[in-house]
Amino acid sequence: MNNSKEIESFQYNDVEMRKPLNFLQAATLLFVGLQLTGYIDWPWWRLVLPVIIESSFRLIHLGSQYAAYRLEKRLLTKEVYRSDVEFKGL
Repeated sequence: MNNSKEIESFQYNDVEMRKPLNFLQAATLLFVGLQLTGYIDWPWWRLVLPVIIESSFRLIHLGSQYAAYRLEKRLLTKEVYRSDVEFKGL
């Protein structure tokens, strides 16, 4: 009986964790649907442009987070080195 309760709660939590579409994903789906039905006659690269924009934003964010991590690590290492030098009286 405990297993069935765990399965039910897991299924409930799984449904709860779903995220709605963001604007760029919805725009991509809309553009692809319009292209397939013949309402617009755009090149395919233009249709997937919202996905390209979102991916570039994510890459820029990831790169900035990595740069901040490296900078923080370098600054902490220098502070530890300075405190060791001052403690030894050098």
